[in-house]
Amino acid sequence: MKCIVSHPNIAPYIKESVLAYQEHGLLKKFRTTYFQHPEYPFTRSLIRFFPQFEKEFKRRNIEEIAYQHLKGHPFFEMLRVFSARTLHPWIENRIWEKSEYNFDRWVASTLRSDIQWVHTYEHAALWTLLKAKKMGITSFHEQSSQHHQFLLKIIKEQLALYPELNCISTKLMLDNQAVKSEIRKDRELKECNYILCNSQFTSITLEQAGIFRKKILVIPYGFPEVKSPKTERGGMKTTFLFSGNQCLRKGIHLLYKAWIACNFDPSKAELIIVGKNQLPESIRQGLPSSVQFIHNIPHQDMMELYNLADVFVFPTLADGFGMVISEAMSKGVPVITTYNSGGPDVIEHNKNGFLVEAGNVEAFAEQMKWCFEHPQATRQIGIRAMETAAAYPWKAYRKKLVEVVLDRVNTDLKSTDQVI
Repeated sequence: MKCIVSHPNIAPYIKESVLAYQEHGLLKKFRTTYFQHPEYPFTRSLIRFFPQFEKEFKRRNIEEIAYQHLKGHPFFEMLRVFSARTLHPWIENRIWEKSEYNFDRWVASTLRSDIQWVHTYEHAALWTLLKAKKMGITSFHEQSSQHHQFLLKIIKEQLALYPELNCISTKLMLDNQAVKSEIRKDRELKECNYILCNSQFTSITLEQAGIFRKKILVIPYGFPEVKSPKTERGGMKTTFLFSGNQCLRKGIHLLYKAWIACNFDPSKAELIIVGKNQLPESIRQGLPSSVQFIHNIPHQDMMELYNLADVFVFPTLADGFGMVISEAMSKGVPVITTYNSGGPDVIEHNKNGFLVEAGNVEAFAEQMKWCFEHPQATRQIGIRAMETAAAYPWKAYRKKLVEVVLDRVNTDLKSTDQVI
């Protein structure tokens, strides 16, 4: 039995799914856009001619996958990457749409009858799913974020409360092209055989949108490898850390307000924010000198940065899972996050982390104050977070994914045989 996995990107959770199938001898091909691999001449040449993009290529390293299983379709995605640094966000967004559709059509054209299932991801899979359905190939469609109807409600609520958030990045989530994109996503959810979800939160938003529960399979993402106990940093500032795009959905504007409300002494507490800013600079007005901003950094560098943190803060308003939650916990860093994420799947409040109501600035600020005032108890919670991470590593996720997928594929094959 063999499968094809397709995704235009190579995020850690995508790589883990591909590895799961490879480890069990089930992978036919992983089809993506561009990637870095010791045997792939394309990115080697690009790095030689465009060294300024080496960090971007490093993000796409996938040397763990055997080269014979990899196939790239790089042109439109490379065009999008270049445009992101030089063109208006509206143009970049249109190029992204074009690259996703082009990629999907390419994957669909490669489907053959020698595979038993496809593993696809939201927004880049409609033509692939339609072709698989026509060929009688089982499809697993991964929904890595909340349903768009839930997010739309959040956006409207936040814009009513904070009109200053109505910037280009927010408008792109509401324009006519966004509406067409959501219609496409709904068709993907309808056409696939099964929907893979990374959290109960994602599953709930799908059910609220009318998706049949028995079609949904929930498998929370695993934790990075736990390598060593976190060392104490006594005598230093209390360091709070955030990582992710600074946008409305991540609730970064609420973190700014919560930090101001805490009114920490800059000599005793600091907030480090990592990621691209997608909101107006005016949103940052009033932030004290204790806030430090760092632009996007390679994933490995981010994993090292967790070692400097005492608390990870993630005030997301809507996140299917939030990989940064599991990454921080694997480093022994306690996480403050919201119920609108994968947090409730892996965090027990006040035991191995902290959960607050999404959008509640006062509650988030109070939880940060508690961590600052109780450093020893916070460290103990971080230790329990690391223990949680050690109990469910990525290899456990990979095993669970293969078990669930093979169970459904075999069931479908038996049903087909009975019909014949």
